[in-house]
Amino acid sequence: MVDAGTLFAQIAAVAPVLHVRMGAKSDRKTWTVTLDEKATLAQRAAADAVVAAFDVSMETQKAENPTVEERLARIGLTVAELKAALQ
Repeated sequence: MVDAGTLFAQIAAVAPVLHVRMGAKSDRKTWTVTLDEKATLAQRAAADAVVAAFDVSMETQKAENPTVEERLARIGLTVAELKAALQ
């Protein structure tokens, strides 16, 4: 199931996240992500990238169930690049 918990888990892999709320799943403008105030600029950018790559399509989720790594690849990032940016 595609929900805020799934998005939270994916963001938590790259940044210290406190809260995620998804209003209308098809309208990212209604989503809110609250990161810990200690999050670095790189972590904030990584969280933004995860949100941008997050696919809310139930069919896509059922068929592919892409990992965070696959989602980052869709927007041209690798896990190694992300880790390097976070250090």
